[in-house]
Amino acid sequence: MSDVVSESGSSGSGSGLSTLALPPPRQCEDEGVNDEVVNDAADDATSPFSSVREAAEWWYRPVVDARSWVALGYLLVGALWAPVLFTIVLAVLAVTLSLIVVGVGLLLVVPAFALVNMLVDVERRRVNWVGQSIPRRSLRTTSPDSSWRSPIRARLTDPERWRQVAFIAAFLVVGPLLLALGLLPWAFVAQLTFGGGGGGGPINYWGALLALALVGAAPRVTAAV
Repeated sequence: MSDVVSESGSSGSGSGLSTLALPPPRQCEDEGVNDEVVNDAADDATSPFSSVREAAEWWYRPVVDARSWVALGYLLVGALWAPVLFTIVLAVLAVTLSLIVVGVGLLLVVPAFALVNMLVDVERRRVNWVGQSIPRRSLRTTSPDSSWRSPIRARLTDPERWRQVAFIAAFLVVGPLLLALGLLPWAFVAQLTFGGGGGGGPINYWGALLALALVGAAPRVTAAV
């Protein structure tokens, strides 16, 4: 009897242990994928430049790029050209509109607005300096009636022609403002370099070092304006 009980207990104990035994740990199937993700993240965190020299060339390249100086010249010419443009248009329209009351100005309406359109075309072509373009908008040349007043009425009632006049008036303010914004980073660099040198000298050497580090940003700001 004891032998039977012993064998039965042994058998039951073995069966219980086999039932309670935990399965062996399974290796994560996504381990290779996780390693790739970590490697990709590490690659993204690295610098896009292979050397300090390459980074310096990228940072200072706009300083020697002709397009940067063309953009600065475009802003300078615009600031000088804006008051001339406004003065011409103001004088022509003032004379034309004032003479309309006596009838003579009616004969000047067509050539006056033709001059305005020509000056706007000059500004439109000037934008090509910086690689931009302004599409030409259609202008009204005749009105529905076929009388001799038709070209005159068409120009006086065309909102697009008055929009050209408004552009010239706004450019009187916008032109110098854009130049000021374009020159601001260069003025900042100059101020850092010559704004009170240490030891009584004309150059602030610490400021010059900072200006040397920041000069790459100046042409970028000018081009953005």
